Amino acid sequence: GAYTNLNVCVKDLCSTTYTKPVNTIEGNTTVFPNPVSTGTPINVKYDNDGFAKDATIIITDVAGRVLFTQDVTMEMGSTTTQINVDRLAAATYFVTVRGDNWNGGVEKFIKVAQ
Repeated sequence: GAYTNLNVCVKDLCSTTYTKPVNTIEGNTTVFPNPVSTGTPINVKYDNDGFAKDATIIITDVAGRVLFTQDVTMEMGSTTTQINVDRLAAATYFVTVRGDNWNGGVEKFIKVAQ
């Protein structure tokens, strides 16, 4: 087909404001042990493929409510952070490792009743 009037402004593409996209960084977030029970902390491990950055570990419930955040510095290579989850009820949760304009992905873990 032929292209006509390429100067037409498409809604949402002609905005005067620009939001920088959040990039997913090549890396691997893992949570262990999984499932976890009261008295055992989870370990959040992030393999970051050769960059060091400040980051935040975020735990949310299935409804997306933020229940926990912790600022960390991700070292070059691999970083593991222990988090006490005793105060969380038995349920399914999600861990996100996120920085300023990057997101290391989401990992699910399950807290089981004793």
